[in-house]
Amino acid sequence: MSRAHAFRKNVALILTGAAMGATAALLLAPTSGEHTRSRIGRGYKRTIKHIGTYSNRLQDRAEDLMLRAIEVRQHAENIRNRVANVIHSRRAA
Repeated sequence: MSRAHAFRKNVALILTGAAMGATAALLLAPTSGEHTRSRIGRGYKRTIKHIGTYSNRLQDRAEDLMLRAIEVRQHAENIRNRVANVIHSRRAA
């Protein structure tokens, strides 16, 4: 298992535990059911909004990394071609 995968798994477990704890706290709190449902609904909407924002950031970062990978690959191909040309010219000489 890669370090990135393990990190994502740990973050997901922490967030899941935090959400479960927050839900249990809200459900067991001495407030009215309507007030509790309202708080849960607001928290849900806020969480969905944050997930969407985070997802967009991750997508932007992934696109940036893909562009960088393409640039690195092109640079490596240029270097390989230059080395091949030097070797070919040395052999021809």
